[in-house]
Amino acid sequence: MNLYVHANPAMRPPDICPEGYAALRLHAGACALNRTDRVALAELLVHVHRVGIGAYPMMTALLSQKLVYASLLAGVRVADAIAASGSRCTFSIDDLEPQSATIFLCGESSEGQNGLSVRTLLVATLIGMKVGTFGPLLQSEGTLRRVHLLSVRRQTPTP
Repeated sequence: MNLYVHANPAMRPPDICPEGYAALRLHAGACALNRTDRVALAELLVHVHRVGIGAYPMMTALLSQKLVYASLLAGVRVADAIAASGSRCTFSIDDLEPQSATIFLCGESSEGQNGLSVRTLLVATLIGMKVGTFGPLLQSEGTLRRVHLLSVRRQTPTP
């Protein structure tokens, strides 16, 4: 279910073309989330849907697609090839120089660890991606860039 179907039209994100929604849906369908990350994304969706300004409408579009279409991982551990909270990810945006960061959920501290919060469009895109895949990186103005997940290293055990 896309939350924008039921939301006030004034809250809909500007200028996301139908191809953008299709790209988000395809990306979400290729992702796999563990229970911890799924709950964190659902809680974040409630927050950003309530705020509804700035980049938050874009985040709502991304999160709603991911929560509906991503598969839920069974078991207690996330495969090493999937980006999840606590993992160190190396990625490239638009085939530029690779970057690395650790994924942190809301309320977790990333100080001194070159971490990124799930509250960013980048991490919300990366979470659940499999190594070697590409995904649409939604920008706050509604355009899409491309992110490539190059590697994942587990920092902490994931539930």
